[in-house]
Amino acid sequence: ANLLHAYGEIRKMLRDEQINWVDERKIHITLKFFGDTAEDSIPPIISLFDDITHRHQPFEVDLEGTGIFGSS
Repeated sequence: ANLLHAYGEIRKMLRDEQINWVDERKIHITLKFFGDTAEDSIPPIISLFDDITHRHQPFEVDLEGTGIFGSS
């Protein structure tokens, strides 16, 4: 299914909820926000991501107008 179509359908289903929806032109995906991470926690996180990525097929994504939260 088309991501924007699915997004529109979810918005319709949840139209009565107090949700601040992102404009379709500014839709984004936050993979995971870790905040401050202890250095000794990084190897287990990498291992977890390795396990997850090996269970899924690669896919392509076109990115435009990427950005970050906070300072660079």
